[in-house]
Amino acid sequence: MSNTNTVKKASPAKAILNGITNKIETALADLKQEMGEKRFNKAVKKAGKLFAAGVKKSKVKKTAKKSVKKAEAKKAPAKRKTPAKKAKSANAKAAKQAS
Repeated sequence: MSNTNTVKKASPAKAILNGITNKIETALADLKQEMGEKRFNKAVKKAGKLFAAGVKKSKVKKTAKKSVKKAEAKKAPAKRKTPAKKAKSANAKAAKQAS
């Protein structure tokens, strides 16, 4: 058997999570010294998960709306609606009967 090195791509969800956690870590580097590294890493991980969950939901909603619109567009074109007949007023009826 040959020994090949294969690199797996991270899933989009993990890529989003990693990007968010990296940004939080760089933005709050001063806080890392005060809190301690272990506690800081746990807090960053939790915050990253919360932010990533919000990003996933908003992306899902946007794509769902687009797919629904596309599905509606693919349906047969709607029939042209005929205008509703106007109800004759009492004066018009009386005028017709008088003539």
